[in-house]
Amino acid sequence: MPDPLQEAPVEEFEDFICTCSDEGRQRGAALMDEVRGRLSTGSEELMPRQVENSNLLTMVVTSLNWDFDARITQIANDQWSGVWAETYKGDFKTRIECDLVEHGIAATWKAFADRAQRPTAQGEPSPASG
Repeated sequence: MPDPLQEAPVEEFEDFICTCSDEGRQRGAALMDEVRGRLSTGSEELMPRQVENSNLLTMVVTSLNWDFDARITQIANDQWSGVWAETYKGDFKTRIECDLVEHGIAATWKAFADRAQRPTAQGEPSPASG
């Protein structure tokens, strides 16, 4: 019988969005387009709303909270930038290194959204918060 006090494993996701090359800049632009498009459709918790660069951060933070029970825990900068996030339960954590913080914010949301769409062993989408 499993020990209820034993902590569940933590799933971690890491990525680096580098804009040092044409390919990297294209990847960053495609990421931003994808996230703005997906966020704008709304969810069970949030109504559809146009997502622009000017409200992307608000929409990502709101969706992380309401759709995925998650939050951004740190944004830092040295040689490049980093965005860290995790579920409130702590069972899923992301670390995105990036040249542009905006790309890190978008990649963070995409990681949580993609995780929520992955099928479980029973073939259903994963619960949003893990």
